[in-house]
Amino acid sequence: MNQFSAEALLKSAMDQTGLSAFGGGDIFREDFGRFAAALDVEGIPPSRRERCRLYILNLLMNRLWFEKDLAEHPEILDEQLAPPVAIVSLPRAGTTKLQRILGETNHFQNLLYWQTHNFARIPGEPDGGREIRRNKAVDFLSWLEKEIPNFLQTHPMVADEVEEEFLLMESSFRSLMLSSAFPVMPYSQWIGTADFSVTYEYLIRQLKYVQWQFKADGHAAKPWLLKSPGMLGYEPTLVNAFKQGMKIICPHRAPEQVMPSTARTAQYTMFFKHHVESKVLGDPMVDWFGYGLQRYLDWRESNTTVEILDLSFQEITNDSVGTAKKVSDFLGIQLNDKIVNEIRQWDIKNPRNKFGKNEATLDEYGFDPAKMERIFKPYTEKFGKYF
Repeated sequence: MNQFSAEALLKSAMDQTGLSAFGGGDIFREDFGRFAAALDVEGIPPSRRERCRLYILNLLMNRLWFEKDLAEHPEILDEQLAPPVAIVSLPRAGTTKLQRILGETNHFQNLLYWQTHNFARIPGEPDGGREIRRNKAVDFLSWLEKEIPNFLQTHPMVADEVEEEFLLMESSFRSLMLSSAFPVMPYSQWIGTADFSVTYEYLIRQLKYVQWQFKADGHAAKPWLLKSPGMLGYEPTLVNAFKQGMKIICPHRAPEQVMPSTARTAQYTMFFKHHVESKVLGDPMVDWFGYGLQRYLDWRESNTTVEILDLSFQEITNDSVGTAKKVSDFLGIQLNDKIVNEIRQWDIKNPRNKFGKNEATLDEYGFDPAKMERIFKPYTEKFGKYF
């Protein structure tokens, strides 16, 4: 049997856990089947194939463990999520730094990387297998650093550092991240037109579950701090999913700076793909983000309910404390001296280009400056004052 077939992967996950309920009904089965059918095993470097299989199994096993906890603790879905704060923008606009310095304020519930990698408790293990789950995340990051060492230049990831919910979305198997990390071209073509309300419905269940775990550890519930630049253009879906309301922070940066940096990040995020020539990435990326930005602009024009704070990449990069104070004023929260010091300490420990400078260029990735100027003109005219 092909060990990457949907049948083999589902069976392996069930055999390893002794469980059979994945949740999601026919939609999950169809989405996972579509993903597995699209997976081009020959497109995975031989040295990465076993790690690829284990990664998919880990996603499936987390679903199984999650459903077991839901069956035994139905009160999980009674958890009330406070109105979240979401960071929405183009990638490479300072969003990671912004999320992490805000994570130092102690006003939000934050996902750590190990919790996105293994969000579900392991049955029968002390403390829900917390150390096992964390160690699995550390192991994957160690593999990633060895296999794709330059990835840390573009998006540093640490097991105990704040991370974005975009990674949690992988477990839904209706995820843009999967289309980036795996050679699944037919799936990637489909995902561009998929209805992500399904993904957000599953995400809300996941957030309730993680919040329930936090409360079991004695922590009070707080608003979630969300950040997924990859979902640019899906703001109506995001807002509709969180009917309790939310506030949104929108960082801005010039597209001619964003695009090459994003292309390099995307190149390094192809964890389970053969190397892709840089020159072929630019043109389709301009089309994708141009489409996303137009939907974003349409939403900004029509939005009358969600409060939005616009920030510049430069202020996020150069003034962490000032940025945090501006955000705190927007949200109506207080920053005391202890929090300000924590933010300054974070800055000292995490200088820009800590893991090396991302010096990607437009030419390196085959970007056409004239096409970029034309496609991104509506965005630059509207928000260029923040560049």
